[in-house]
Amino acid sequence: MPDYTFHYFPVHARGSPIRFLLAHANADWVDNRVTFAEWGALKASMPNGQMPCLELADGTKMGDTIPIVRYLGVKHGYYPKDTMQAFHVDELMDEYQTLIGKIYTPHFAADEAAKEAMYPGIFDVALPAFLKAIDAECAAGAFLVGDSLTTADFCIGGIYTNYVNNSGVSFAAEKWAQIKADFPNFAAYGERFAAANASHLSSRD
Repeated sequence: MPDYTFHYFPVHARGSPIRFLLAHANADWVDNRVTFAEWGALKASMPNGQMPCLELADGTKMGDTIPIVRYLGVKHGYYPKDTMQAFHVDELMDEYQTLIGKIYTPHFAADEAAKEAMYPGIFDVALPAFLKAIDAECAAGAFLVGDSLTTADFCIGGIYTNYVNNSGVSFAAEKWAQIKADFPNFAAYGERFAAANASHLSSRD
């Protein structure tokens, strides 16, 4: 049995930080990519009927992205021992959790009109406000909280690789390109994150 089995859909949404962390840690894990057709039969077996879900070798199932990321971060050395740094990492992850629910939603919209109706709230309000708030962190060091990857990076760095700088992004490609141009410090940070996770990025779908 592997140490971890990760259950999630084959999309870059709430499960992405967990995949990044497990891959970077070279953990003993299985990526169980659940199709939407399979989900109905599995739903009742997941914590709170939701994914992502991290299943441990003893069969314990853990739910919710941020608690899972924090658990794995402590286990694999990505969560700071310094209490103020840990506070800042938690603060960043909480802000990310609010933002990501807006960012990926257009991917699942019924049609182009429905997607476009969501764009002002994302590209004119939520995303610029978030990136302005973290601009100093993006410029200050290699990563968001110091010079080593933390759990916050696996969350926020993924916004860059999954959306801002992803040629295969499923919506608003020109708007993502404009975000990259408007926030050069975030783009530079995103490239550092991508370089640190090059192996995972080169092998994932």
